[in-house]
Amino acid sequence: MPQKSDLCLALNAICYDRPQWASILLEKLQHLKDIPFLLEKLLYSRSVSSATRDLYLKRARCYDHNLYKNALLENQVSYITLEDAQYPEQLKEIHDPPCVLYYKGERSFLSKTLLAIVGSRQMTSYGKAVTQHLIEDLGNNFVIVSGLARGIDAVAHETALLNQLQTIAVLGTGIDRIYPVHNTELFKKMGQHGLLITEYPPGVGSHQTHFPLRNRIISGLSVGTLVIEAGKRSGALITARHALEQNRDVFAVPGSIFSPLSEGPHSLLENGAQLVQSAQDVYKAYPYLNFVSRQSAEKLEDLPDHSFTLQEQSVWTHVSSKPIHVDELSCRSGVPIGPLLSMVTQFEITNRISCLPGQYVVRKSNKKGVYGSF
Repeated sequence: MPQKSDLCLALNAICYDRPQWASILLEKLQHLKDIPFLLEKLLYSRSVSSATRDLYLKRARCYDHNLYKNALLENQVSYITLEDAQYPEQLKEIHDPPCVLYYKGERSFLSKTLLAIVGSRQMTSYGKAVTQHLIEDLGNNFVIVSGLARGIDAVAHETALLNQLQTIAVLGTGIDRIYPVHNTELFKKMGQHGLLITEYPPGVGSHQTHFPLRNRIISGLSVGTLVIEAGKRSGALITARHALEQNRDVFAVPGSIFSPLSEGPHSLLENGAQLVQSAQDVYKAYPYLNFVSRQSAEKLEDLPDHSFTLQEQSVWTHVSSKPIHVDELSCRSGVPIGPLLSMVTQFEITNRISCLPGQYVVRKSNKKGVYGSF
């Protein structure tokens, strides 16, 4: 009799885009040779077209288990199945968990406290700044999970890597396929310093139906899902809905009332999502985790820097991880607005601060990323 992990691998190879079918078959399956018969019986009980039925039966009848396992071995594709001890416990709890997770990178990240951060592909400068700011403040108590898409997803991964924090990308393709191509360099860095995972077998390309299914894994791995900017029909809202169905926390960052990308987070907040205006708001949901504010870490940075003039030191001590308007900074430091703006420009050039929309500035983390710039 084959091991249960072999049955998982076979069902994933055949029904990778219908995980609910794989879950049903896994409960009944005893031998690999029975897959075509049980699958055909299942398909005839469902309202599927003859073309769809023929496609899956062809996959089942053409599947060669030894050939498939050898191909994974030869191509150095790592994987864990639902029956393996290393499979994430959080993910086992969801409806139709993936039978197999193919991965590349640091698998140990899966056993830690994971937080999903998702949002619009068409992010604004506000959304980017908020994502960077929150992830830097969240620190290393959370592993950041997202989907490697353009926009908020990519910024979440990039910010984590640059701050030497742990991050996981859940793909909607095979582990050997890069999508979108725009994120090729980020994909490579994630494989080297983060973790890439997917339920799709090697060679499977992108398809519009894959990404909503992928989103259930993003939320299913995580203790909570944080949404930063999302339109009414954003995939980020699908992830948030999965999180609610999985009895996980949902967080949302408010935005401008003039931005259509605020409609998603505001709708979530209206329906009971937890408001996030700082990293500490996330930590409130997890009292077992120790929150250390960046303000505490920045006290060391407030010691006199002998490369600063007295005016520069006065300005620097009033810049923190909390955004401050340049007019308020001028009042607090006593430095006139003209010279202050010159100092702000110099601080930005030397990578000490970030300039936010509306003439706000915020101190950058003192961590130096070892993974290069993006």
